[in-house]
Amino acid sequence: MISEENEELSPESTKESQQQRVSWDGIYTSEILVIFFTGMLLTGIVLRNFGGAFVSVAVISDWSVVLRRIAFIVILLRGGLSLDANAVRRLKGACLRLSVIPCTAEMLAVSLISKLIFGMDIIFGIALGAVLGAVSPAVVIPALLEASKNGYGVQAGVPSVVIAAASLDDVYAITVFSLILSLVFPSGGSPMLTVLSAPVEVFAGVFFGAVLGFILHVVPRKTVQNLHFIRLSLLFSFSLAFLFGTIRLRVDGAGAVGVLIAAFVAGHAWKMEGELPEEEYLAIMWHHVFQPLLFGLIGLELSFDMISRSTLFLGIMVLAFGLTFRFLASFLAVFGSELKMKERLFVAIAWMPKATVQAALAPVVLETARSRPSSTSVHIENGVLILALAVLSILITAPSGALAIRLATPILLKKDKVSAGDNTADEIELLNI
Repeated sequence: MISEENEELSPESTKESQQQRVSWDGIYTSEILVIFFTGMLLTGIVLRNFGGAFVSVAVISDWSVVLRRIAFIVILLRGGLSLDANAVRRLKGACLRLSVIPCTAEMLAVSLISKLIFGMDIIFGIALGAVLGAVSPAVVIPALLEASKNGYGVQAGVPSVVIAAASLDDVYAITVFSLILSLVFPSGGSPMLTVLSAPVEVFAGVFFGAVLGFILHVVPRKTVQNLHFIRLSLLFSFSLAFLFGTIRLRVDGAGAVGVLIAAFVAGHAWKMEGELPEEEYLAIMWHHVFQPLLFGLIGLELSFDMISRSTLFLGIMVLAFGLTFRFLASFLAVFGSELKMKERLFVAIAWMPKATVQAALAPVVLETARSRPSSTSVHIENGVLILALAVLSILITAPSGALAIRLATPILLKKDKVSAGDNTADEIELLNI
């Protein structure tokens, strides 16, 4: 393994980054968050299947797609703004390996097992793997912040690595999913043109997102009143236009990536100027408006008539197979660092919960198949299966993952001496990788 120089995060940058996260994510424990969004999800499922006249399927189909996409934009913007380029660069290999290797391993494992069990085409299997492969920052980050506050794993740098890699993991999974979606639903032309156009769409998203991010750094002027509100309004409005525009033009692969890059570029420039209240405003929007909407609407999409009990049982087998490979890959991804065996095991456990990204991406294949005249019954069936397995993954891994992290923290992590008044970010030492 290539050795890399050990650099230390400056206390100021790490402290500022963690304080931004603590402000809204940190006030919720992982257990409370899990109760919130699993309750929203189950409420939607119950209303869809037992609500009778209280729920109109016509309203669901007309409005839920738009509302879920708007919620997805909020997720993308939060992910882009939360990425700390300096932290990712200084954390180096562990952060990159942890964000790419486990997700890729689960994608490949899920695509293979879904082919064997369901007869699903490999391309749909990879799409399913990309949906299932993202970790849930909504579960992981509050749990790690709580562990860090109590002094667990701080000197080893476990919280810093996991927190920094969480957003990057989601960015990677969403990018791969966007690429695969372009292959599953080609805009037309020969198969070779379809294969070539998919990465072109992703690169186009990166380019236009970077341009948009740069423009938002320049406009509006820094002297304008209500600067941060105007910045966020422009970023949100342009992101809406870009995502829905690319969907309309049937270049879906460019939309999500472009929004992510725009938020990252603009956010990085804004951070250089000082505070980033835009991130906190988005957190308020997410926790109080879009998170309940997203999870409730996902539940409303799942009808018991769509899936059988045998499918659910086989789906659990697929999830277990993918999670096994993810666990092993997460454990191996942090080899070559100074983490001890127990700390590597904790990282692997912390990398299991799923929730937010799964809720956002779960219905995309199905709703895209319904909107394309060229779609076949195979597209619809696979879309339903992806939706069902994603919901199942949330219901299984979110509560069990939060509980596992809570139980594993005092067992697997060493408790360092941290006084109640100290900010643990000041004492984080990066891994020697």
